[in-house]
Amino acid sequence: MQLCVERYGESGVKGWLFEAWNEPNLGCFFDGTQLEFFELWAHTFRALKEANSDFPIGGPSTARGEWLGEFLDWTRKNGCEPDYLITHIYNNDSENAALSPFDGPQGEKQNASPHFAARVMGGARKLADEMSFKGEIHWNEWGRSWLPCDPIRESAQEAAFIVKTMAQASQSADFFGYWCLSDVYDQLGYGREAFHGNYGMISLDGLKKPSYFAHQLLEKLGKSRLPVSGGSELQNAIFTPTQNGFTALIYAMEESFAPGNCGKITVKIELPRDCVSRLTLTRVSENENNIQRNWEFLGSPAYPSRAQVEELRGQNALRSAANAVSVRDGVARFEMETPGIVLLEIGGG
Repeated sequence: MQLCVERYGESGVKGWLFEAWNEPNLGCFFDGTQLEFFELWAHTFRALKEANSDFPIGGPSTARGEWLGEFLDWTRKNGCEPDYLITHIYNNDSENAALSPFDGPQGEKQNASPHFAARVMGGARKLADEMSFKGEIHWNEWGRSWLPCDPIRESAQEAAFIVKTMAQASQSADFFGYWCLSDVYDQLGYGREAFHGNYGMISLDGLKKPSYFAHQLLEKLGKSRLPVSGGSELQNAIFTPTQNGFTALIYAMEESFAPGNCGKITVKIELPRDCVSRLTLTRVSENENNIQRNWEFLGSPAYPSRAQVEELRGQNALRSAANAVSVRDGVARFEMETPGIVLLEIGGG
């Protein structure tokens, strides 16, 4: 710790978020008991606080949102309560994990439900509130699938899942870290091919996938949310006021999906009265703003040449659709593919 302070400065280190372990409730990462991990946590907590009481540390960093209640109870009794809660969830986590917190219909308490992760996130929030925990909650590892190779990660279904989950759960925690940023990742084997279903939002060649664009469009939303009527849990929207008008982020996720198969729906949005006709539509689907489709046009090379990579990078930016929205009687209409997401930016008057 002293080395970190000397190298980066005390003020810099105070901004770091420390944790003690990774997923100690999984035997592949920690072969001790729950109590043994709690004791390890206590030693780590005290050593860090001895170096500087302002250095923040969170835990228990468990998979599936487990051990949160037991962890808070034990650390309070032993004088080492975390500054923030940190945990992980994947939508296909084992459904026999009865220890996961859960807040929602019992029919969704299974990993076959596309809403499982969001309900666990909500359950963790409810548990923290019931235990009067005042610190932040961080989901610093979450996603649709924990499998190291899952081709759907490359598709618009992943983008739709990300937006849907944030629509359901964004207010249940303070930080969300989708796992993970890049395919340059080798925890469970290092993939070499251009698109091989690895965890990243950016490919080995630095190409941004639909999951990356999902986060980019989420960033365009405002800070408050307006109610939305209509839709369903799999096809709905986040509607927010912004500095220049309004923004609607529409998502359409499929209950089950195989890459290459897509449908189409017509979306209707009643425009706010004070808006003008300045509408910008940006779609992410199997055929729009999806770099894998461009890669397929090149013949799906497993190992693109330098020239091919440069060509793909030149095509790898979000592009709005021209003349894609019609307006009649104050209602905007447009088509979108399913699965997919669409950002409609509405200029204010």
